[in-house]
Amino acid sequence: MSCQICNSNDHTTFLSKVSLIYGTEYDLVECPECRIIFFSPLPTVDQLAAFYSAGYYDFDRWREEGKGMAFARQLNRLKPTGKFIDVGCATGFFINGIKQHSKWEVFGTDFGASAVRFAKEQLGLNVQQGDLADAKFPSEYFDYVHVNNVLEHVPNPIELMTECKRILKPDGVFYLSVPNGAVDCRDII
Repeated sequence: MSCQICNSNDHTTFLSKVSLIYGTEYDLVECPECRIIFFSPLPTVDQLAAFYSAGYYDFDRWREEGKGMAFARQLNRLKPTGKFIDVGCATGFFINGIKQHSKWEVFGTDFGASAVRFAKEQLGLNVQQGDLADAKFPSEYFDYVHVNNVLEHVPNPIELMTECKRILKPDGVFYLSVPNGAVDCRDII
């Protein structure tokens, strides 16, 4: 399997065995060229759909909306209004907090059907299911593109990053956060 980031065909370094859901097992490997860590083989669409079932999205509503409220303060300092998208928005609690505490127009995308349905029906949010590219937003549409702990979940991260760049206004803000590798799986004392 070639690396999804640098296309290297060099043999990857095996790190450990990992599982998404019961009955699945993958090798966690590292590319010797760019040092990206990924699953091998990549999960299938069906395996991802099973992983992103309703149980995956069991988030604390008040905590997530509180984060959105705090984030809204930052957005309001940036500019009084704009268009914000949360890629991988889950149930939408975070963007609902932004919506309730700012004049920013919020959008979201997520892979999970149950999460998107909840965000639309229960919170009245503008959220679409599927990949970001599937949403077909206009070019240079968003003032802020937020990708928090999502990049490691997508089969083709280069395509996601390219789409983020396409939909972001030239003076817009792009926020990207990914897990911190080995640190995320170690016990903190």
